Amino acid sequence: MKDLSILVSTYDGNSSIWKPLEKSFNLYWNNCNFPLYITSNFKEYESKTFNFLKVGDEISWSDNILKCLNQIDSKYVMFCFDDCFWKKEIDNDLFNSLVQDCVDRNWEYLRLHPTPRSKNIIDEKFSRIEPGSKYRASLAFAIFRKDVLIKLLQKEETAWDFEKKGSVRSDKFNSFYQINFELFPYYNLLIKSELEPFAMQRILKQGIDLSDLDLKIMKKIPAIKFFIYKKIYNFLSLIRYKAGLS
Repeated sequence: MKDLSILVSTYDGNSSIWKPLEKSFNLYWNNCNFPLYITSNFKEYESKTFNFLKVGDEISWSDNILKCLNQIDSKYVMFCFDDCFWKKEIDNDLFNSLVQDCVDRNWEYLRLHPTPRSKNIIDEKFSRIEPGSKYRASLAFAIFRKDVLIKLLQKEETAWDFEKKGSVRSDKFNSFYQINFELFPYYNLLIKSELEPFAMQRILKQGIDLSDLDLKIMKKIPAIKFFIYKKIYNFLSLIRYKAGLS
């Protein structure tokens, strides 16, 4: 049994994004040591990077994940999403060392990004996420011990439901941690199921072909509004953190 598997959460409706995403992994994380799985309803293609896990008809996000976990033989699972394209090369040695820390300490959860921020810093690398913390069980770039994740999942829930309700359910588990720094710089290609035009431009400059994407492109004004909203949200979150309000 391997210690960790990486699971890219997606579905057949976003299948046109899979090959460009594979190119992103090949460009910027081609030395990843752990198996890469990708969720699928029925579709697949011949890939040297992704292992397809077919879940059948769409019932819910949580149902898909439960079906995938039954096909994964590892103690831990880390989530990625189909719209996260790497900005630059991933530090694989650092990633491996963080995974080893998680495994050696038998942690139940390790979030591999520093937001929402925690004031419970235990050393230069890690902070503890206290019960009751907002989005305590957030999914993106998060490592879950598989037995804990199975207990947290409710078959009928969406991913957004899980991040809210699953975070409340996670309060009964003690060893939830996060790192204190950015590990995975990425472009968010999809906003509300539409292609974000500025992310598209940056990804195209990396030499990744997006010509076969079968998804609607967001208009530039909503994209600019979302960019401004995100900047303001991040700034206010930092202010609340420094003021001890979060």
